[in-house]
Amino acid sequence: MQYTVFNLEAFITLARIGDLVGVDLWNYSSNDGRSIINAINFAFPFMLGKKLWEHEDIEGTKADPTFARYLAMASRHDAEIHEDEVIGKIFQNQTAIERIATLSFFK
Repeated sequence: MQYTVFNLEAFITLARIGDLVGVDLWNYSSNDGRSIINAINFAFPFMLGKKLWEHEDIEGTKADPTFARYLAMASRHDAEIHEDEVIGKIFQNQTAIERIATLSFFK
């Protein structure tokens, strides 16, 4: 799961950079339907503990609390990401400064 989260952090960062230069990567989809939003929606239930990660994972399945900031960024573009779920499950282990940074990205 950690490798998935690491890759999502990179893709979400790229999409945020795209926002700054007028390129919409949030809604880009490959010919076979792959997209940043689909990847987030795939991983989100595992991060929240709603599903068990059934793939090989050498780093563990718990999402790093700092990933809440990335989910907050993505929530502006994806109605499936609910602030209360992020705060209730992932956000709770953040430091005060990380909480401030995360909350600044929610709608």
